[in-house]
Amino acid sequence: MNEQKKTEAVLALAEQAWQDYVFPEGVDAEDADGWSYEVPFHGDVEITRAFYLGSGEGDGPTSRCYFTVTVDSEALAVKDAYAIDLSGNMFGEPAAHAAAPQP
Repeated sequence: MNEQKKTEAVLALAEQAWQDYVFPEGVDAEDADGWSYEVPFHGDVEITRAFYLGSGEGDGPTSRCYFTVTVDSEALAVKDAYAIDLSGNMFGEPAAHAAAPQP
């Protein structure tokens, strides 16, 4: 698999982990930035994005948090995923790890 296809597959796994992540009841991500990562991918790679939690008050202030996915770039499998706030508190839990998308 060439590097472009590997990057696309790894990012698809990260995006699926984000979509499937189970946040605690009453906690919703209102917005998210793009993925941050370094290429080329070799072995386990961490892919991170900032996201924002609303205040529950509509247009009120938001809290910035981070979502990180660890992907085995050789096996194309999610190894871990977690959400963390700026105080270092992790919250939520990953859904069942996603399988690699078929090219």
